[in-house]
Amino acid sequence: ERRPYRDGEYQLISFPSAYVPRNPLLRGRYLAHPRNADAYMARWTHGRSGTKTVLCLHGYLLGTPRQAHRMFRIQKLFGLGLDVALFIAPFHGRRAPLSKDQLGFFLQPDDPAMTCECVGHAMYDLKGACGILRQLGAGGIGLIGASLGGYLAALYACLQADLDFIALMVPAVNLSRPLGTDTARFTFPVDPLLRRKMQQVWELHSPLHFSPKIPRENILIVASRGDLLCPFEFVQLLCERWGRPEHCFLRGGHWLIFNSEQRGKAWYSFLQRMGYAG
Repeated sequence: ERRPYRDGEYQLISFPSAYVPRNPLLRGRYLAHPRNADAYMARWTHGRSGTKTVLCLHGYLLGTPRQAHRMFRIQKLFGLGLDVALFIAPFHGRRAPLSKDQLGFFLQPDDPAMTCECVGHAMYDLKGACGILRQLGAGGIGLIGASLGGYLAALYACLQADLDFIALMVPAVNLSRPLGTDTARFTFPVDPLLRRKMQQVWELHSPLHFSPKIPRENILIVASRGDLLCPFEFVQLLCERWGRPEHCFLRGGHWLIFNSEQRGKAWYSFLQRMGYAG
């Protein structure tokens, strides 16, 4: 899909995902979702080779370009001379199951191994999306992720060193609260040992267990002290373990932030310092 956008073009790019689940016991169930077989990326581009790109990673149960356009202030970023793109995570947006009772497929507290595959798939397709952006002439790529998107951006930066920056906005860092394995309900007795093993698998891919491959100076963390969806204490812990990169801690919750102007100031001054805005 292509259509004009301001002085450039909006594009919806699809590409086949070659991801194969690592767990053979889950492979059949995982691949039984044909809508998830193709990856998608929306792109707002000036059409000039060498233009730097901000790649946005959306939150849980989101993933439509219209939502992202408003949430990430894409028109303003585009007006700064940047190209902007949105990576659509597995089982989100156009990739989501049609059945309403499977819309939350990406995070399954009662099936941590399946959630591991979803996170692995996101890393695999995100690498493919970055490769496509470079083929299309991106002069540099920086990630901004919100909520679950912050989790994915943080993990990706621990696996790849080819990013200019990552900006984590009210990021999830550990998924154990409020949607952890303790919330899972089973029709059979579950002993403490099984719960503990489930928790270990559920937290296996937490950014808290990894170190970023990009310089600390190229990381921005913005979080809310009263956030209950992405608990603030985990963000504080990540900040300490990563050597206290640039951070901005605000008053409020996950959605309602009382001093949101500080968030914007931190984000745009960070872009300027990264050489992405004049």
